[in-house]
Parts: sequence; structure tokens; C-alpha cells
Amino acid sequence: PRILGGDALRSIAVLGVVVIHAGYWPAANTNAESALWSSVIRLARFSVPLFVVLAGMMLEYNRKATHTAIAPFLRRRGMRTIVPWIAWAGVYMAFGALVTGEVPQSAPGIADWLAYGAGHLYFLLLVPQLYLLFLVWPRDLRGQLTLAIVLAVLQTGLCIYRLTGPVPDGLISRLVDWHGFQEAPFWLGYFAAGIVLGHLARNGVRLRPSPGLITAGVATVAAGSYLVLRVDPFTADSLRMFESGTGAFLLPLMPVLVVGVVILVLATAGPVLEARALLRQAVERVSRDALGIYIIQAIVLYGMGRILFRWLQASPLIGAPAFVLLVILTFAGSIAVTEVLARTRLRFLVGL
Repeated sequence: PRILGGDALRSIAVLGVVVIHAGYWPAANTNAESALWSSVIRLARFSVPLFVVLAGMMLEYNRKATHTAIAPFLRRRGMRTIVPWIAWAGVYMAFGALVTGEVPQSAPGIADWLAYGAGHLYFLLLVPQLYLLFLVWPRDLRGQLTLAIVLAVLQTGLCIYRLTGPVPDGLISRLVDWHGFQEAPFWLGYFAAGIVLGHLARNGVRLRPSPGLITAGVATVAAGSYLVLRVDPFTADSLRMFESGTGAFLLPLMPVLVVGVVILVLATAGPVLEARALLRQAVERVSRDALGIYIIQAIVLYGMGRILFRWLQASPLIGAPAFVLLVILTFAGSIAVTEVLARTRLRFLVGL
């Protein structure tokens, strides 16, 4: 059976990615404005960890039905990750070099940009690492639970080490500080937790919307939000450069917020969507298109941001509504482009 909570989580996650990127457009001319938008961005960073949880959850949930042979599994997953990365890396390289100026117009600059995963497309290189590890993952629940605990400790320890150091200069610094966000060990706690959830779901265990569970989910989201906003891990001047961009996803306390969101959505989304057919259809469509939306939204956002730029740079009374409009237009535009591509022979570009 379809896990409607999974569809809801994936839809929320891809919307969160749009919020992160849109959060850099409003004016931050004062300390108050800077604090406002940096808080919005930091809270929305639960989105990519949520995608990793979902990757583990859905792989394990569908294990018996679809994962019977290694070669077809890798081919199918490669078509959803490696192939789109190759295609869109070229698109974003041209876009960044000719339109936004984010990609240097030199061979060394382009090589360096690609080495960091081609901007937000890095996720398409992270997930295949998780796919490979899944092939050797324990299949029994006890082994999965034990591994999830071990890997949660490992992930948290690596994130703390990265932020507190001292990390030796040279290769270790490059791997830990600069490229950690591209490497599976920094995400395995999320992935392992998702696999446990998928195993439980495959065996008929579902989270029910009981008052106690909903209260626990709300409390965990509140606690996680407080910790993410109040605890500043970027205390050293040498780490301030990682406070934004892809490296900022590796926050040691982010799992608290992610767990709260997972509990709350899985416990409530199913009954809500089952009772509202149109909402269910919309969420399922966004979930199906999530990879395409994730890939395309950066280009759509740039176009919408240029149109709304004057209002985004105004005071928060005007900038905040303009920001909300920017998110809505970008999200809707990305869905529309993905739907168009999904109906053509180019649907492999959006992972279909």
C-alpha cells in the first residue's frame, strides 16, 4: 500500500529546498533582517536530511517487490541520479557562467565547481553512495536498529568533529570540512533511521494520530527548532564560510528537528489525505515530481527573483509577503516545467 505520509514528507522536503534558496533573495541590510532570513533558512535545512530519511525508508519498504537483482537495481537508480546529474550539470554550468556569474569562466574554475557537485545537484551524487551501501545492509530489524544507533552516533560525531576540530590541514581537511556534505558517512544516521521506518511499515506498523504521539511530535519539532536556532556551531572564524551553502546542512543538532517532523507528518498526514481526495492527488503529484522540482527550481527561482527583486529588497513588511510569493511562484513554476518534461522523451531528465 502507498504510504501517504511518505508522499507528504517528500512534498514538504522539496518545498523546504525552495524556501532555503529563496531565503537569500530578501534584503538583509540590518541585523534584524539578517537574523530573520538566516533563521528561516536554517530551519528549512531539515529538508535535505528528510530526503535522506525517505531514501532509506522507501528502499526498505519496497525491498521485496522491486529489489531482486543488483544490476537492474543499480541501473534503475542510476537513471534517477547519475544520468540527470550529467545532463543538468551542463545546463547549470552554462547558466552559472553566462547568467548568474556563479561559475567561473575558466577551466580550473569549472573543474572546481564540478568537484563540489555542481551546486545543489550534489545530492544526485550523494544518493548513489547510499544505494550501494543498501545492497549490503542488514535485513533483520535487530541488525538495522543496532546499525541505526551506531551510525547516528558516527554521523553526530563527524559533524561535531568538523565544527570543533582541530581538523588537520591537507587531505583530511578537504574531505571533512570542504566536501563532507557530499559524503555518505555524514548522512548515514538519517539513512539508517529511514531503513528502520521502512522495515516497520513493510510489516504493517504505522504511526497513528493519537494525542500523545502528536504532542510528542510537536514538542520534538519545537525543541529541535529551538536548538537549531539557538546553538551556533560556527563559532570559529574559520568556520563562518560554512554557515551558508551546502556545508550548513551538517548540523549536529538537526536530527532532533528532523525526527520531530517525521513523527508529526507520518502520524497525521495519512488520515488527512485520505479524507481529502483533491489534496491527496496534489501531494502525490508533487511527490512524484519531487526530483524534477528539486533540480529545476534554481533556474525558476532566479527568474522569479529578478521579477520580484524590487519588493524583496524593501522593508520586511513588503519583503516578507514578496518572499512568500517568490516561494509559491517558484514552486508552481518548477512543478509546471517538470510536468512538461514528464510528458516528453526527456522525462529521464527529471528522474522518470
